[in-house]
Amino acid sequence: MAAALIAGWTLARRLFSARRNTLQVERLVAERTTEVRAAQQRLEEEIRRRQAAEERYRTFVQQSTDAISRVELEEPMPVDLPEDAQVKRLYDHSVLAECNNTFARMYGYERADEVIGKRLSELMPRDEPTNIKHMRSYIRSGYRMVDAESHELDRHGHLHIFLNDVTGIVENGRLLRTWAMQRDITRQRQLEEERTQMERRLVESQKLESLGILAGGIAHDFNNLLTGVLGNAGLIRLDLPPQSPLQELLERIEKNSIRAADLCKQLLAYSGQGRFLVQPLNLGTLLLDSKSLLEHSVSQKATLEFQLADNLPAVSADATQMRQILMNFVINASDALGDQPGAITIATDVVHADPAYLAGAHTGSELPAGNYVCLEVSDTGCGITPEMMQKIFDPFFTTKFTGRGLGLPAVLGIVRSHGGALLARSEPGKGSTFTVLLPPVARPPQSLPLETSPALPTAQP
Repeated sequence: MAAALIAGWTLARRLFSARRNTLQVERLVAERTTEVRAAQQRLEEEIRRRQAAEERYRTFVQQSTDAISRVELEEPMPVDLPEDAQVKRLYDHSVLAECNNTFARMYGYERADEVIGKRLSELMPRDEPTNIKHMRSYIRSGYRMVDAESHELDRHGHLHIFLNDVTGIVENGRLLRTWAMQRDITRQRQLEEERTQMERRLVESQKLESLGILAGGIAHDFNNLLTGVLGNAGLIRLDLPPQSPLQELLERIEKNSIRAADLCKQLLAYSGQGRFLVQPLNLGTLLLDSKSLLEHSVSQKATLEFQLADNLPAVSADATQMRQILMNFVINASDALGDQPGAITIATDVVHADPAYLAGAHTGSELPAGNYVCLEVSDTGCGITPEMMQKIFDPFFTTKFTGRGLGLPAVLGIVRSHGGALLARSEPGKGSTFTVLLPPVARPPQSLPLETSPALPTAQP
């Protein structure tokens, strides 16, 4: 009986101990479960936070008006390589790994996935000197550049100017990747260039206006003095017998006075104060009437070619002044040929001039876009350097030993007075082309006045 009681007590004790252990295990499991659930909640919260941060990052990147990109090197590049070797490896082994849509659009694509995977050499032309300079500066700066310009092509071959902030990631002496932000400043550079051109034209216009006033004043006063010289020479001639040795001296005085009067006419033409007989005029007819004179004005080795348009509209112009323009252009073209054989081409046509074309005019850049009658003289001579092109319309600037430097300035004044445009382009060794644009008129042209010898100067008010 006692043994049974002991066995029962032992069993009950064991059952109680097992129950207590079970409760402890359950409590531990509950505690661990609570810890795991808390850890899971923290993990899920961290994941959501990171996802939200990543979403904000991607939204920021995609909404940015600047292009953002990441370029990876196919294999890390040692930064101690020679500069030329680094430039080559950057071009050959850099691959676009990530970018936003703004980046894609700057290169002519719609979405980022269309441009991701392209090599750097496909985006930055190697033959563009600015890009090589940009790449070398990136290396020399320790792979960190701010506001660096690069010239890059879009998929349609259009060149753009980008402003770049570039940062390279270097680990253990090796360049791994490059992060960059880019801004397209092509339009900004175009506006700056246009502003520079406008400022240049304004300064040129002010200079021409001042010189014109000065030239006109000098020409008027000098012309009045010549009138007195010629008048007194004529009176002396009347009092001298025809056989007098002074007759020859008086003739020299009159000839030199007439030459001086011609200089006055050129100065007045430059200043826009010359006396014009303006009427409807056909430039083609004027050229044909002047053909013989032009042929005798060029060197024997020069070939004079005419390319005249049919049914050319009339222009409102002074025939004598148009002949002066033509003679100046042709004589200059003949001088440009020198002793070498070559061609001088005189052409007329109707051209449509847009604002971009007119912007390069020496005068008339402010004219509206539209159709103009064109007179063009070109040659295959020695050409003009860019430095000389900046000066050829300045009064008294000449490269000829016997020149006075008034021919082209007079042409400029005549064109300006006729409300036209004057353009000049040249390339050393390949010849020059001078183009005059005049607005057409609807009235039929009048018959051309006959050419006369230089008129004697008359007193100017």
